[in-house]
Amino acid sequence: MGGNIRFGKRSNMSSGLLRSWLTAIFLSCIASIVALAQSPDRPIIGPAFSASPAEIQAAAAKIQAEPFTEATVFFEQDAFTFDADGRMTYRHTLIFRMETQEGVKNWSEIRVGWSPWHQEIPEIRARVIAPDGKVSTLDPKTITDGPAREDGEDTYTDARVRKVPLPAAAVGSIVEQETVSADKEPFFAGGIGYGNSFSWNVPFHRGELRIDLPKTVNFRIKVMALPDAKIKDEVVGDMRHYSLEQGYVPARAESDIPLPTHNFLGRGTRFSTGESWGR
Repeated sequence: MGGNIRFGKRSNMSSGLLRSWLTAIFLSCIASIVALAQSPDRPIIGPAFSASPAEIQAAAAKIQAEPFTEATVFFEQDAFTFDADGRMTYRHTLIFRMETQEGVKNWSEIRVGWSPWHQEIPEIRARVIAPDGKVSTLDPKTITDGPAREDGEDTYTDARVRKVPLPAAAVGSIVEQETVSADKEPFFAGGIGYGNSFSWNVPFHRGELRIDLPKTVNFRIKVMALPDAKIKDEVVGDMRHYSLEQGYVPARAESDIPLPTHNFLGRGTRFSTGESWGR
């Protein structure tokens, strides 16, 4: 909330009572906004590109853009599959709507980093659904691949990045994208730690984490600040299947300066396939 509010001397309320009254109204408004945003908590589910453009548009229409947001994330899934030797395949699915021109500027490119020494070339798929229903599919020929070195960095490695602009990106467009990164050799044979965050700087309506691995592989996971998450952990045959589903999460507040806060900002998960947390 911006600006200053001043109260005249003729008010009959005490300052303490007035502050309590304003706080109650503020919290009530926030609760109403969150409740409205949470109502369609399962807008889009299923494998990537399995829903028709009309079905995606109908689901997205139930979720109105929140004030001052450049994009709305409807669905995100992180899916990790490990084999007995520690090789990992990571599949990332994302569906979102561009709400403003700034959103078009910041959300109109897909980038995937990779290391040739232990990974296959990542796969990238995407489609953009315009407000009028027209569908533009990403052309693989527009994908570029180059060194991952950023401006100002002096260290060179074999790390590379594949990137591609989204076709026909515009305000109101809905984007569905999927990237797949697969190991040809494990990054570290002794296991490694991973993490994902159920937090964006824009509203986030549904997230899923899927982890599939042989039951003989070490697996530890810690869930942080997700009290409403639905978790399932089971062993079927020789495989262990872990899943976590999270509903609506408000946009993460960001600041140019490190302001102190009582709110824990580390929402998400951390998991490891190592023999101990120290590896």
